[in-house]
Amino acid sequence: MNRASKLVLKKNTFLNVVAKLMSTDQNEIIFQNVGDKGVIILNRPKHLNTLTNNMFRAFETALKEWEPRKTLVIIKGAGDKAFCTGGDLKLITDYSAAKHFAEWNYPLTLFINSYKVPYIALVDGMVMGAGAGISMHGKYRVATERTQFAMPETHIGLYPDFGGSYFLPRLPGKLGWYLALTGYRIEGSDVATAGLATHYCESKKLEELEEALLKCSNTEDIEITLARFDTAHKEFSLEKDGSKWAEGAAKSLLSASPTSSKIILKQLALGKHLTLQQCVQMEYVLAYHRTKEWDFYEGIRAVVVTKDRKPKVETIHVSRSFRRMTIKLLTSKLARKTNILQIVRRMSTDENDVIIQNVGDKGILILNRPKALNALNLSMVKKIYPILKNWETEKTLVIVKGSGDKAFCAGGDVRAVVVSGLKGDKKLGQEFFRNEYMTNGLIGSYKIPYIAFTDGIVMGGGVGISIHGQYRIATERTLFAMPETQIGLFPDVGGSYFLPRLSGRLGWYLALTGHRLKGADVVKAGIATHYCETNKLKDLELSLLNCSNDQDVKTVLGKYEVDNAEFSLSPLLDKINECFSATTVEEVLTKLERDGSKWADETRSVLLNMSPTSLKVTFRELELGKQLSLPECLQMEYRLAVNCLENKDFYEGVRALLIDKDQKPKWDPPSLSQVSAELVESHFSKIKIISLENGRCTAELKVSEEHANSLGSLHGGLSATIVDSISTYALMSHKNGEVASVSVDIHMTYLKGAKVGDEIEIDANTIRAGRTLAFLEVFIKNKSTGEILVKGSHTKFLMQNK
Repeated sequence: MNRASKLVLKKNTFLNVVAKLMSTDQNEIIFQNVGDKGVIILNRPKHLNTLTNNMFRAFETALKEWEPRKTLVIIKGAGDKAFCTGGDLKLITDYSAAKHFAEWNYPLTLFINSYKVPYIALVDGMVMGAGAGISMHGKYRVATERTQFAMPETHIGLYPDFGGSYFLPRLPGKLGWYLALTGYRIEGSDVATAGLATHYCESKKLEELEEALLKCSNTEDIEITLARFDTAHKEFSLEKDGSKWAEGAAKSLLSASPTSSKIILKQLALGKHLTLQQCVQMEYVLAYHRTKEWDFYEGIRAVVVTKDRKPKVETIHVSRSFRRMTIKLLTSKLARKTNILQIVRRMSTDENDVIIQNVGDKGILILNRPKALNALNLSMVKKIYPILKNWETEKTLVIVKGSGDKAFCAGGDVRAVVVSGLKGDKKLGQEFFRNEYMTNGLIGSYKIPYIAFTDGIVMGGGVGISIHGQYRIATERTLFAMPETQIGLFPDVGGSYFLPRLSGRLGWYLALTGHRLKGADVVKAGIATHYCETNKLKDLELSLLNCSNDQDVKTVLGKYEVDNAEFSLSPLLDKINECFSATTVEEVLTKLERDGSKWADETRSVLLNMSPTSLKVTFRELELGKQLSLPECLQMEYRLAVNCLENKDFYEGVRALLIDKDQKPKWDPPSLSQVSAELVESHFSKIKIISLENGRCTAELKVSEEHANSLGSLHGGLSATIVDSISTYALMSHKNGEVASVSVDIHMTYLKGAKVGDEIEIDANTIRAGRTLAFLEVFIKNKSTGEILVKGSHTKFLMQNK
């Protein structure tokens, strides 16, 4: 019998045994809401609180729902034996189940690590494998005298996962390697001494500690409470030399899977230089490979099923294992069929594309894609917002700059958005623009000095993360442009706000033509606030990092004023103001033709090569934007962006300029005269209440056909703040992991008793999906008082997919 047949036979025999052991516990995980605090209890004490896929999913869902609503989350295990002894291996030993286990559960490690509210794991009892994953990456871990920590994966043909390749090599000395290779159990206060727990508390005082934590009102209270219950640690037991230590370690190593042991050595050697996200990616690919190998099934059989402790393992060349782990994964038909590549990309998009540096009470954020001119992608914008949000209250000053000497940031990675859209997936574009504009809005209202070093190319998205900050530093290498009309888009990232506020009609000129400004001209145009030669930027940065208050910052920057050279566009400003002071794009072209100068002819030629639709949309956008606030402009731009994802010109422009690079876009419509007013206005379409009837509030959602059948049940608690006369809502619909996002504009006149600044809430009951329409029943009420604002009315919303 060949090896493959033996493996299949062993798996089939093994699964028959496992089927008898599987159980379906009710209430496997318990969620307790204690005011603005949340408690999660792993509730499988008979199984030592091992985790099933269903538990992982429920766990992640609760954490996501609680993150914006709770001020603290506590997780603990039921019973007095275990916090959590890992994933329930009896339930994941066939390949398909193992794949789904890794897909669902490994990303949870990253989510816990980036959790925005205090996450406290009470690790009382045994904690192994996945139990380490859901505790180690949280902010606080409290050990007791009953805590037993171990990573025993080598004995079942696996390797330390759930971020083990990240935290183990970062323990003192070679302790992590010892724990990973031998599966040695660290107990009691040793868990804290080794750095695996942050605090130690006697188990008899855990209940009292929990009660005290639930009364805390802020992070400082939490840390004071944890310190109060923290018992002095005893001597680290591993510091005591014993004659039997080496003998025990050798015996443990010899009983482990040789393949797993060798893989772990390489895994940890790599992991100590990687980020957590990179480590989880590596572990996912290892899981894909190892769960197809003999050792995994044999290890589970010997340790978990028959418990004879006599696994018959085999050894494969470890370099071949890692080679197969990567190359075979990337080329196999199975990878394509199961979308494994998509999952790996989702978990590890563009590692280290944003670098953060903490310099005392100052923060430095570096855009780190120099080969792509630091263009922003989804991975970056999703990282930048939470970093800046946290720093706003933690730091006194933030500096943002680009990596390399060519660009600060050359814009958004619209190529990736278009490639995804051409495959029928518009969600990447929607998510990218939404996160990018949220970041722009945050910068525009930032409460501490925000200083952008715009050294090199700064266009599109790069303008968005600099122009709205308090200070923008240009250099002789700065090259500014808003070239969106050339790719069938429009000046976004707040362009509709700052461009019409430049002197005269300069903003219209820059927006429609994509004209480039260089060096000191960027300051003279009002886009940058200060000018510094590139060779002095480092000195400026050091001076800023030594500032102790806002006045110091102003004093330092005051030394870097622009020279007295004339603005290069000064001789043309009168012409710009005259030609671009028009009511339509056609009128601009007529005025340019009438002018007849070389500049006018060149400008007219440039405009005639741009997307006709983009020109008209941009002209209208700036006329509206000059009357709007920055948040209102960003709201308008999001509508425009989503609508552009449905139109041909954006895809055609990016194709011609960035993909095929033939510079020959075929615009549709091809001329300004064919771009109707209706087409232009459709880009700006807002969603309005269209009727009030008896009964409840009913919403009519207009969704794309691809999303129509993925809509499922909505849950309540969706909220927003009324701004001026319109309030915008983001409603999410979930089913089988699919998400359809829509936004609603509600005119205040329909909200009885509501006033500006009120928080209101939409409670959603049911949703029925059709082929292109879905219906949602909601109640609108004041969030603080609970008062129904649309009492006795049947409100019908027309909502577009956003």
